Amino acid sequence: MRAHQLRPFVPSGEDFALAVQFYTDLGFENIYGNHQGAIFKVDETEFHLQNYHNVELQPMMQPYGKRAIHLIDPAGVLWHFTE
Repeated sequence: MRAHQLRPFVPSGEDFALAVQFYTDLGFENIYGNHQGAIFKVDETEFHLQNYHNVELQPMMQPYGKRAIHLIDPAGVLWHFTE
């Protein structure tokens, strides 16, 4: 396996909307968002704000045309892998 980029997935906590506002107020640009999460960017760095609370996710085709699988590690961090 070869990694091309690493984008951290940050848990939102119980209040996703509050977390979105928090990062927006800090100056991060919200470049994408839906009920599952948001992508924030500053300069060339991105991170994903996840709206998950340790749920089991199945591999699936994404709207951007790649198959993705999500794993949640023992600390509750969501890992997102695409083909």
